[in-house]
Amino acid sequence: MSGFTFETTPRIICEDGAATRLAELLAERGARRPFVATDPGLVAAGVVDPVLAALRGSGVEPTVYSGVQADPPEASVEAAAE
Repeated sequence: MSGFTFETTPRIICEDGAATRLAELLAERGARRPFVATDPGLVAAGVVDPVLAALRGSGVEPTVYSGVQADPPEASVEAAAE
């Protein structure tokens, strides 16, 4: 096996209403073009709607990819990158 480096997010926020603060948190970091990666089940359940609404309400238009799969094959990752 070849070596690799894995770095994850330095901070995870888990609280009621966190989705409504997302635009504020992104602005603090200078992010202007958010990419929301999700799966079809979360979209169908309406879980992603508050996130998108909060972003759009702040004047930010996110790019949404809703084809996430558990343990995705390479083709799925390439499709998301496109």
